[in-house]
Amino acid sequence: CDIFTDVSGVYTADPNIVSSARLLKEVSYEEMLEMARVGAQVLHPRAVELARKHKLPLRVRNTFDPDHEGTILRGAGEMEIYRPVSGVTVDRDQARLAILKVPDKPGVAGEIFGALAERNISVDMIIQAFHQDRSVNDITFTIKRGDLNTARTALEEVAARVGAEGVLADEDVAKVSIIGASLMDQPDVAARMFRALGQEGVNIKMISSSEIRISCAVS
Repeated sequence: CDIFTDVSGVYTADPNIVSSARLLKEVSYEEMLEMARVGAQVLHPRAVELARKHKLPLRVRNTFDPDHEGTILRGAGEMEIYRPVSGVTVDRDQARLAILKVPDKPGVAGEIFGALAERNISVDMIIQAFHQDRSVNDITFTIKRGDLNTARTALEEVAARVGAEGVLADEDVAKVSIIGASLMDQPDVAARMFRALGQEGVNIKMISSSEIRISCAVS
């Protein structure tokens, strides 16, 4: 199955931002799903999910250069090329929210995120930080910037109910992610990512990871 877009396939980064971005000959469904969810615009996640579900090879081609071979999506077990990192993405449509000194007791986290779910607000990176006496903690997470005002209002209501100290919001945030099916086999990749950001003077505010993705909220 071929999908035609305005680019020649899937690149290691957005070629409009990174001039040295390379075209990938192949990429796994899982890698492409993560890329799409954290900022890559070349394919909609739903298209990738359907291809993976039906084990259908999917080729991304350029509408204006239909003879170009583009990029093929396939299962990770069918990949011919081994690489620790397949792509880098950036998502500037981010905001960070923190609810401070939340009482450390059962049910509170459910109430916080339940209030967001009721408003159809998706949460991505989540960090829970304990205070020294361990009776309270701070819960920080990222959301889409357009959801910030609604989410902040909801959290202020929850904070008052559960006895939290308050809510902090930060719009000066972007999310940078690296994606690769073999990330967990390369223990130095995270260190190299953090070092590269530090060398460019980029401050890391939050970190989250999965089996094939490492994301940093930066400012």
